[in-house]
Amino acid sequence: MSEPAARPGHLTVRAGGRTRAFVPGDRVLVGRGAECDVVLVDARVSRRHLELRHDDGWVVRDLDTVNGTWHEDAPVTARPVGAGLAVRLGDPLDGPLVELVAVPAEDRSATGALDAHPAREPVPLGRHLTIGRGTGNTLVLDDPLVSREHARIVLGPRGHVVQDLGSANLTFVNGDCATRATLRDGDVLTCGRTRLVRIADRLHFLPRAAGAGLEAAGLAVLPAAHGEPLAPTLTLRLTGASLLAVVGPSGCGKSTLLRQLAGRRRPPAGRVRYESQDVHANAEVRTRIGYVPHEAAGHPRLTVRQSVSYTAELRRPRDVGRAERAAAVRSALAETGLEDVADRRVSALDEDRRRRLGIACELITDPSLLLVDEPLAGLDPGRAREMTRLLRGLADTGRQVVLATREPGGLDGCDSVLVLAPGAQEAYHGPPSGLRHRFVSTAWADVFEGLATVAEARSDLIAEVPAAPPPPPAATPAGAVVRDPAVRRRALRDARVLMRRRLRLMAADPAATALMALVVPLLVLLALAVADDSGLAVPGAGARRVLVVLVVGVAAAAALPAARDLATERLLYGQERAAGLLPESYLLAKVAVSGGLAAAQAVLAVFLLRALRPGPSGSVLLGLPTVEIAVALAVTALACTLLGMAVAVYVPGPEWALPAVTAATALQLPLCGGLVPLAGEPLLAGPAVLVPARWGFAALAVTVDLGRGAASPDTLWRHGAGTWTLCVLVLAAQGCAAAFLTLRRLRR
Repeated sequence: MSEPAARPGHLTVRAGGRTRAFVPGDRVLVGRGAECDVVLVDARVSRRHLELRHDDGWVVRDLDTVNGTWHEDAPVTARPVGAGLAVRLGDPLDGPLVELVAVPAEDRSATGALDAHPAREPVPLGRHLTIGRGTGNTLVLDDPLVSREHARIVLGPRGHVVQDLGSANLTFVNGDCATRATLRDGDVLTCGRTRLVRIADRLHFLPRAAGAGLEAAGLAVLPAAHGEPLAPTLTLRLTGASLLAVVGPSGCGKSTLLRQLAGRRRPPAGRVRYESQDVHANAEVRTRIGYVPHEAAGHPRLTVRQSVSYTAELRRPRDVGRAERAAAVRSALAETGLEDVADRRVSALDEDRRRRLGIACELITDPSLLLVDEPLAGLDPGRAREMTRLLRGLADTGRQVVLATREPGGLDGCDSVLVLAPGAQEAYHGPPSGLRHRFVSTAWADVFEGLATVAEARSDLIAEVPAAPPPPPAATPAGAVVRDPAVRRRALRDARVLMRRRLRLMAADPAATALMALVVPLLVLLALAVADDSGLAVPGAGARRVLVVLVVGVAAAAALPAARDLATERLLYGQERAAGLLPESYLLAKVAVSGGLAAAQAVLAVFLLRALRPGPSGSVLLGLPTVEIAVALAVTALACTLLGMAVAVYVPGPEWALPAVTAATALQLPLCGGLVPLAGEPLLAGPAVLVPARWGFAALAVTVDLGRGAASPDTLWRHGAGTWTLCVLVLAAQGCAAAFLTLRRLRR
């Protein structure tokens, strides 16, 4: 059941084949008597049976009737209508049905919209209903954010169940992402930009209020200062197409405010609503908000067109044709003025165009609210004015745009300006023309200096209270990919897009690609340098040195590139995750490319070394000793890849990733068991079981039979199929554990 509307709204009442509309302030009576507003001629209905009144949202009340008012076989005394509700009068099974639909008051034409337009007629649920953009669906929605086959509703033993069909932009029930959920009376179903409410056995369209927009009531941007009972609060309201500039000195809370408005950071106090929905409690409404952070967008080695194209592939439905997607990319580039540099690499762009690229990526989903952080920073006055004109143009197309800046210029093009003093205190909020009356000087340097002076008395230090964790982004709940085939297909499609992007990035970076290509010959040359003429045929000191080089070299070659990729993409992943990217897709793509490449390097190194030096004479399980060594080393490479990813996602910042993974790889050298004997060394043997190199080296030692003739043989080197299988299974378990930890962090 959705929450009652927090703002006054119209009410549409359907009963007895007729529809009536009422406004807040009306006291609506339903009953058998002629004096009632809605008359139902039925002996089971009392003369004055039901009252509808607006009290912080429409509420239905039974007037102590004999036969009662019923909702889903339960008696009703008083109940909020919410977005919609169906009740029966006099009998829970076949009493007269009264359908109630609440419409926001700002939509003055909405009271008749449900009947005036054929596309807005209620849709019967029946036993099976499909929703999508394709013409073969029961309910066809002409919306680019709706997939061709978006969702279906089927009648089950416990009622109607809605199931997402792997849509690009997800399906929501009461604002929460739903892969499979029961659809009860009064629940609001959202597909793309279309909101429907189930009332009885029909889906009613919920009109979008024309004047609805962004509201922030009693919003505390920063925690209260020491000694202050309350933090300064803000109240904002944007309606219709508008452009708001948030201006203030560095550190005053502008960026924090934008993250709160976007729903990515929970405020210490107050509430943010967009289109009458709480952005922190409603995952669906966050999909209609575009947020452009100050950091540069896109991979530096991709072109502008490629960056926007990959964003379109990830955020728009997969069943959209290539031509349609290319048209959307061209439109986004045209709106942001990037057509002339569409084929230029992101690394070659100046600051102005990089910020335009970030805006273009958000425009792919056509958000109705766009938040842009510091788009004017570092720009000369002419470029700053052009950027302001760009944002003005985006607002004029029907969007609400909020920009935050510490370098104001050209604010006359804004509809309103919010000036923040240090500590996120509101110093001015109004039209740009009022700035000259509010502040003595028109120079912003003087204004900021004055604001700092005024705020100094309150700056007894902002409390260093940790921010509340952000709400989970609009993505599939944990585990849904495993449980639901449709979502699994979506995850695989996203993973394929990310894999293609990764391969394109590798092709665009010839130096890094050449370095990866040199890993195998360098590893083999190093192994040949420490080997003797017998190679791996004789289980002695020479063979042990070769195995150490192979295992530790493969561990480093697998872990370091994977960690570097995750570290460099941390900000980009955060943006894509907030836009709905599944963490499972991201991890799967990384494992497929980085892990696959590391495993291929390991296998190639083994076969190249085997071509130059003799190998062991026999195997323990797979029949061919060279294949057995290659398999064990490939599994070791995969485990080390996942270990590197796990370390990279848990370090405090991207700059810590490579040093941390390098240290973890170096630690595997003494713990692998080939350099320092672990038999009889509990201080080393205990921690060694946690590192992949220990089990990878042991698996190779089993095949080579390194324990034969050793002065202090290791129990894990015992020549046998059971020992080799144990080592490989432990490596697989370590990889799965690292993948689980990485995925857990990515989901946060």
